[in-house]
Amino acid sequence: MGAWRRMFKVAVKDRHLAKAFDPSQEISKPKRSDGTRMAFEQFQLDDVWAVATGTGDDPVLDEHVLETILIAGARQEGILNLTLGGLDHVECTIRLDE
Repeated sequence: MGAWRRMFKVAVKDRHLAKAFDPSQEISKPKRSDGTRMAFEQFQLDDVWAVATGTGDDPVLDEHVLETILIAGARQEGILNLTLGGLDHVECTIRLDE
């Protein structure tokens, strides 16, 4: 909505549209909803770390993957939704779906 209103504001300013014909001013901007993403609490991080580094076949690799995710600033949902499809080996990036 903000981008739409901005586009019309620029169109009016640049005289591509008369101010009277600006439809964006007739609609109020919707209120932003509060975010639902939350950071891990320490006990949750400890649990994830214990499971990730203590149950796999390659605990060193598991620890590196977990460190990468934490450094990337992933939230709970991003970590839980991470799949192999979210790893880009060519670009060396991780796509977090939060």
